[in-house]
Amino acid sequence: MRGIPDDMLAALSKAEVSMLWRVFETVCIEYDIPRDGEQIQHLARFLMSEFRRPLDEEALLVAAEAFYRHHDGKYAKSA
Repeated sequence: MRGIPDDMLAALSKAEVSMLWRVFETVCIEYDIPRDGEQIQHLARFLMSEFRRPLDEEALLVAAEAFYRHHDGKYAKSA
């Protein structure tokens, strides 16, 4: 997952990495987030910081969507 250091991912179980990946991909697809650059790294860092709290997958997805909507103007594509 771009933006998340490999050593951080290595410390997680396969189930945890899979859950993070599903949330990451869902938000990227839903908000058409490019897979490179500052925006994707910011999302990945947010997911890792939120993941440290006890959240289930649905709560993590809701938090990530709220985070993206809050920061959407910062990353808005220029027309």
